[in-house]
Amino acid sequence: MKIKNIVLSALLAFSTAALAACSNGAAPAENGDVKTLRVAIMTGQPDQYADYIGTEQGIFKKYGIELQTTEFVAGINTVDSIVTGTADTGVLADFAAANRFGNTLHATNLVIFSDLSSGTSNNGGLYVAPEFENNLQGLNDSKGWITHIGTVAEYYNWQAQKYLGLDIEKQKVVQTDSNMTSLALAKNNEASAVVAVGAQGKRFEWQGWKFVATPQEIGIDVNAYSRVLQFNPVTLEITWQYTPLEHGCFLFTDASKFYSSYISSAQRLPNGNTLITEGSDGHLLEVTPEHEIVWEYINPYFNNMFGKFTNNMIYRAYRVPYEWIPQLAKPDEESIEPIDVATFRVPGAPVGAGKGEITTVDGVDPNARTITGMASKKDDDERLDFCVASIKKNEIK
Repeated sequence: MKIKNIVLSALLAFSTAALAACSNGAAPAENGDVKTLRVAIMTGQPDQYADYIGTEQGIFKKYGIELQTTEFVAGINTVDSIVTGTADTGVLADFAAANRFGNTLHATNLVIFSDLSSGTSNNGGLYVAPEFENNLQGLNDSKGWITHIGTVAEYYNWQAQKYLGLDIEKQKVVQTDSNMTSLALAKNNEASAVVAVGAQGKRFEWQGWKFVATPQEIGIDVNAYSRVLQFNPVTLEITWQYTPLEHGCFLFTDASKFYSSYISSAQRLPNGNTLITEGSDGHLLEVTPEHEIVWEYINPYFNNMFGKFTNNMIYRAYRVPYEWIPQLAKPDEESIEPIDVATFRVPGAPVGAGKGEITTVDGVDPNARTITGMASKKDDDERLDFCVASIKKNEIK
């Protein structure tokens, strides 16, 4: 734990120093010299839009900078690009920076020169087993903190331990690999504390664990996602909600699949269902009180922004009764059975074995059973099927 303290403190020092150095501002280029800056960006992230707008508005040119950009899926890839010498600067999340800098700082001259802020969530927080509710110092040398090692959960726990004033050297880790495993650890009394994100916190409460502190009190930013809430205006008790968990998304990894940072809305319908507008992605869905999706729709109409970017946002959607449009005849409503996605075929497509065209590729068996990872390690000649390609283990280099 002490090593992590040193690394994070160093990162904070870099960040503060860089911000102080940048506060004087840069002077416009006066002699016409142009310097090329190679920037590694994350696709669809704010830095991509900032680079585009800065170029279009002539901001970089004003300061003598010719911008060359390369897109990557993840922030950690932008830093790898810098380390290998194919980029001069990149953008990545703070925990990815801690992981990468901890491995490469001794061999590179990488520094953090600017901070980008992110939204802070009110969801979730610090939860402890019931026996520690009134004895938080008892967490020292206790069973341990539920942690998905190698993820931002390690940083969350560290911040919570600092907030409680615990002895960092006396904190233990209980490894988990999923939300369900975490809840099982709580139910079986095999752990002491956890920093839970979003609706997962409520599930720890169902196991009898006690809420201790909010993310703001701990001093952390948690993953952004959206929620639709029904609550008692007097007691503020949540009586119904639709979150990424009810949407079928795994928190920490997929929560952002139900998220809109602006616009959006929700409407309770006369039949008890809820019409939800996930505005930024142009996504409409109606869900039952039991969180079953009745129907959903994605806006197919995209607008063009700045001549390059497109979006299909929907500000707000309402279900209105037929009587609001009396000039039109009320249509007959028909119930439609859900499509079996396992057997659905596009109309006109061949159905059944032996139908359609088959393209054969040397070394590929279309009937092979697919697996993930390795099977037995005893026989190097044993054949493994990855997707539909068949190879020998001893041929893997």
